[in-house]
Amino acid sequence: MLHNRPQLKRTCTLVAAFGLIPLLGACEWLTGVSRPQELRVELASDDIATANLITSTFFLLIPDPECPTTCEETVQLVSADTTVINLPFDQVFSFTDREQYFVESYPTVLEEATLSMRVSIDGREWLDDFRTLVPFDEDGQQETLRFVYQFAELGINGPIR
Repeated sequence: MLHNRPQLKRTCTLVAAFGLIPLLGACEWLTGVSRPQELRVELASDDIATANLITSTFFLLIPDPECPTTCEETVQLVSADTTVINLPFDQVFSFTDREQYFVESYPTVLEEATLSMRVSIDGREWLDDFRTLVPFDEDGQQETLRFVYQFAELGINGPIR
């Protein structure tokens, strides 16, 4: 009976190991975190009929050299599409393997106008913003509505990019 103990231990170890393999694939289900599939953008306004829309699936997030740990990162677009859209606008975009999306919109006319932007990823709302945008803020810049998303897996030491 004692000579079967190592074989029993080995068998139990194999059964336990093979029993855990299906659970490894279920990590997304267990944690509630899954890779993004589609992004939905809705834009509307009562003041204007058209807006500029900039979208990108390839950008870099660059730390501010003056305060690299506390300031918001700057978005550097590597490639982007700019189009004039009719409002209201409602479109679904697919994610690429980079798993990131940049969306920015602002009025086509140089006058104050309200604009709303709603963004959802895989049916979950991430942004619902409604503002009056002025063509030139105190810095002389066009005010915009902007959404920046980059998927990051959680690791032991924080997000993995």
